[in-house]
Amino acid sequence: MKGKKIVVVTGPAASGKNEVCKVFRDSGFYIIDADTLGHQVLRDNASKIRRIFGPEVAPRGRVDRRALGELVFGNAKLLKALNSLSHPKIHKAIKEKISGSRHKKIAVNAALFKELRLSGLGDTVISVIANKKSRMFRLVKKRGVSPDKAKGIIRSQLSATYYKNIADIVIINDSSVAELRKKAKKAISCV
Repeated sequence: MKGKKIVVVTGPAASGKNEVCKVFRDSGFYIIDADTLGHQVLRDNASKIRRIFGPEVAPRGRVDRRALGELVFGNAKLLKALNSLSHPKIHKAIKEKISGSRHKKIAVNAALFKELRLSGLGDTVISVIANKKSRMFRLVKKRGVSPDKAKGIIRSQLSATYYKNIADIVIINDSSVAELRKKAKKAISCV
């Protein structure tokens, strides 16, 4: 990825990664969103997913992400099968987006840093973390996730300590959006 400045923005769900990436975008960075690429991988592999996980997760040839999620989350074997199918394809898509981009400054928005094998991909890793109470509020009140599902999401993710340990820069997001944006601007000046 010669001649490009690559930043990986990571952290658990509802920590503020998307908002940080908006600030990076506003500062001239091209944003690669791993979640969007993951949705594309599901679309591109709908027939294979249907064969592996059953017709109810891909009716009419399109993956029903909610049905797939309900099936695999809570079943370690099925989740592993889905991750084995999707994670390498998402990793490859991220690398292709980076190498195919004419942009000199790129930020990769990826919650699944470890799972997508992103270590060594970028020049700088920024971890955005927030306390569980803030994340719970954002998941339930802003995204409309049920409290039980939000608790499950939070429980299933890696700890704040993990994200701190892999980071070159840590942004703690337990305040306002305006404060988070200030921290993101400061991070930009350090990369």
